[in-house]
Amino acid sequence: MLLVVFGAGASYDSAPSYPPGLADGTRPPLANQLFENRPRFADALASFYQCQPLVPRLRQPSEGVTVEHLLEEYQTQARDYPQRYKQLVAIRYYLHFVLWEVGNYWRSTHRGVTNYNTLLDDLERWRLRASEKVCLVTFNYDKILESALPVLGIDIRDLAGYITNDNYKIIKIHGSVDWGHEVETSIDLVNKNEWEIAHELIDKAAMLKFSDVTTLSIRIPLRLVHMEQRTDASRFSRLLHYPS
Repeated sequence: MLLVVFGAGASYDSAPSYPPGLADGTRPPLANQLFENRPRFADALASFYQCQPLVPRLRQPSEGVTVEHLLEEYQTQARDYPQRYKQLVAIRYYLHFVLWEVGNYWRSTHRGVTNYNTLLDDLERWRLRASEKVCLVTFNYDKILESALPVLGIDIRDLAGYITNDNYKIIKIHGSVDWGHEVETSIDLVNKNEWEIAHELIDKAAMLKFSDVTTLSIRIPLRLVHMEQRTDASRFSRLLHYPS
């Protein structure tokens, strides 16, 4: 089996017609750009304002310090400072929202002409000649790889779709913007929209408990589609992964 690994640079520089320096306002960010002062990022930070106290350090980490290291440090601090739990869940929502939106804008910029499409086409040609299987591993949260998979005849509609193809397996090491855990903690969903429930989950961050069930959602802020009509439902979903 051939193993192909995609890092953050694969999304950042995924459109050959728009190399770095062009259309940077819609470009998928690298890890150290996740909290840049872009207009769309600023709007998302305003929506999930609970994380704002952490942003200055995340936006400009000290020399030798990464965003991932800072988030690990904040997670440790939450044991003695519960406010950190709210801030970190707000960051999860922020990243979920920002990367989802950036992915949409980036697709409207490159209109499907990407290095991903070309690479997958080359891989399929190689696979047919070599009679081999391929495993695609990505460290990215965005869905740029998924948007290119129709080149291979793969259309992912649920989590099983990442591994059901006989010839290609897709592994997202850090998760995805549209993956979430079910929340087992009881919350009131009656007459509340996605944003109101997202903020209730943020406010209750320190007491939330999650099931082992991971699901795929098509809504932002993240929610469980199959529970949308259940006004008595005690479960909801939130973003599963954030940089760590």
